Amino acid sequence: MKSTKTILTAALLAAMTITFGACNNDKEDTYCLNITDVKGIPYDENGAWNEVFDTKIGHIAFGDFITSHYANETEWGGQTYKSWWGFCPSCSTDNADYSKTGFAGTHEWSSITGGGALGKGSSYLVAYYNDYYNTEESPSCFIKFGPTYRPQRAFITNNTYAYYAMKNGSGFNEAFDETDWMKVVFTGIRNKATTGIVESFLAKDGKIVNTWQEVNLMSLGTVDYVTMTVDSSDKGVPTYFCLDNYIVKP
Repeated sequence: MKSTKTILTAALLAAMTITFGACNNDKEDTYCLNITDVKGIPYDENGAWNEVFDTKIGHIAFGDFITSHYANETEWGGQTYKSWWGFCPSCSTDNADYSKTGFAGTHEWSSITGGGALGKGSSYLVAYYNDYYNTEESPSCFIKFGPTYRPQRAFITNNTYAYYAMKNGSGFNEAFDETDWMKVVFTGIRNKATTGIVESFLAKDGKIVNTWQEVNLMSLGTVDYVTMTVDSSDKGVPTYFCLDNYIVKP
């Protein structure tokens, strides 16, 4: 897998620190990526990462964990448009419904729970899966830990933008009914081959997830990295989700 761009800027890398150790009653040989434990992340007044659109910043290093991150700028009609995909940290607590009063995309950096797996106000990762730019060489969403590792579990929930798009519909998709679904697919990769696949639904059978859900990843085995893709019965749904407490063994 090619690494695109640099891993953070030197100043930000020096400022961000994380304390590794057991979490959630895990054994001592497990390590947990919990964004609340990461110090020095610059957030804006809305809880979004200040540098999410900085094209000089590539994949993000949280200690020995590396998460994918991409940013892009395009010019069209004399205007500059900025975009990002992969992962970004957030501490946003705003999970209000703007579907009828404004642009629901205001929730691009928030979880439906108003916080991370540790509760409202705690930090977490927001993921945006960009299928257009997802390739084997540069997966849209991936997480590494050291040269190889054994994923144990993770916690995911809905991003608020995606949640209300599924609940109420949007200009790009219909409101979900009992036949619709949305899922995150975790795929283990080792030596460019798939080690296993785990699916976790964010919407199914008329229910849209609004709490943090544990995902058992042990069946993925030993991996070089894990990719995450998003699929849905309605391809117009924004392909965001939130992740926290990503737990691994070296």
